[in-house]
Amino acid sequence: MVELFPRQHRLGEPDDPARPIAWLVSDDGAWMVGQVPSTEGGFRREESTDSGSSARAVVWDPGSMGVDEPDLPTLYDWAGGSAAVRALIDAFYDRVEADDLLAAFFPGGVDERHRSHVAAWWAEVLGGPTVYTDEHGGYETMLAHHRDLGITPEQRHRFVATMSLAADDAGLPDDPEFRAAIIGYVEWGTRLAMGNSVRGATVAEHAPVPRWGWGVAPPYQG
Repeated sequence: MVELFPRQHRLGEPDDPARPIAWLVSDDGAWMVGQVPSTEGGFRREESTDSGSSARAVVWDPGSMGVDEPDLPTLYDWAGGSAAVRALIDAFYDRVEADDLLAAFFPGGVDERHRSHVAAWWAEVLGGPTVYTDEHGGYETMLAHHRDLGITPEQRHRFVATMSLAADDAGLPDDPEFRAAIIGYVEWGTRLAMGNSVRGATVAEHAPVPRWGWGVAPPYQG
């Protein structure tokens, strides 16, 4: 089990609060933690045999912007590329606008600018072009959008359920592996967003846009 994004508040005061942290678990179940080298780069899978036991982790690689799955299509490509991701986001926000629990975050509705920026974020997260980083301010911008929102557990749960329904609405691939991967990201991301939305929360101020992969269930390709 590996956590792929900064969670400094679990550790108290790390040596450098700006440096993300990778969690990993060894074969014998022992938890370990360490800071990654810098905030420039990406995650890669790595095997370690320190302390006499092997451990699997996703660790920082300055030469990469994502998890290392070289023999697999990206989630972005599997979804159908830019048009498919945009269809997902539009379907999601169409539902949000009609949902009393979520619509309050968007008085007057969800405009084109917001939809296109979130589609760019999702495309990058799923392994597509780095437009959100290159043109929209990257992680720091997304963090700023969520600070002090006061997202409740009920709203977070509704967000996740709504995104799952939106994937159906948009006609995204419905194979179990793909859906497990994207809903895994939504569960993970919304829990971080909820924590970051608490007024006065200590957050990771700088980080890359996450790059999500298939994880433990690669695509079934016959």
